[in-house]
Amino acid sequence: MIKVKKENAEVFYDMSNKAYHATDAIGSHTVIDFGRSAAHAIVPLDEPTKAMEFGSACHKWILEQEDFYEEFAIPTLSLRSKAGKELAAELNAKDLTVISEPDFELIKKMKEALTPESEAYLSGAERELSIFWEREELPCKCRPDSLVFAGKDESGVSWHSVVDYKTAADASPHGFKNAILRYGYDQQASWYNDGVTAAGYNVREFVFVVQEKKPPYVNMVYKLSWPSILKAQDKNEKSVEILLDYQRTQIAKPFNSDNVMEIDVV
Repeated sequence: MIKVKKENAEVFYDMSNKAYHATDAIGSHTVIDFGRSAAHAIVPLDEPTKAMEFGSACHKWILEQEDFYEEFAIPTLSLRSKAGKELAAELNAKDLTVISEPDFELIKKMKEALTPESEAYLSGAERELSIFWEREELPCKCRPDSLVFAGKDESGVSWHSVVDYKTAADASPHGFKNAILRYGYDQQASWYNDGVTAAGYNVREFVFVVQEKKPPYVNMVYKLSWPSILKAQDKNEKSVEILLDYQRTQIAKPFNSDNVMEIDVV
């Protein structure tokens, strides 16, 4: 792996997605989960669902198509047949994720449907970087989908756009705003901003490229406002405090509150 040591971070340029997720450093999903409920956050993750595997394959095909087949396999046999299931088991044993042929055809159609604006943000020269840094002695990580050069200011300082690709059932402004609030995408953006900054980049904007998974595979580019990112920093600070408190005490409260409390529905 190609590793570059920065002043405040380490950057890996060719770490696989599986290797990245296998590290013990804290990612944005863990921070978001602790902010919601420490009791739920410490539960071991389930095996990846088919939807998660589809999302990973979609990311890989759109962002790193050149080495897609190093991580994924597309059997021509029906995965519901006995022979197909046996082949899938053999491929899984080789550490390959199996994607059905119909799903792969869908992924290719999604790629073809990307607008020039979406393509421009997703085709940054630096893609799928794995960044590791420390925050309050907490090992942290992030893996932005794309870093796009966004020009230089009057003093010659280079700026970049941080880009994340999302699939969604509803890519409309209203629909994706709801997704941001539901899944904590604003906190993810803030966390990535911290990591990319630690790696020595100047961040101009955080961009989501959002695409629907059904025809006509509509895709939109959304730039998260800086007030939203700054507000999310406060959320992350509180989440990190909860995480560190759990590490010290090994006490994980449900919904980060007392078990007995008054509730008001008036």
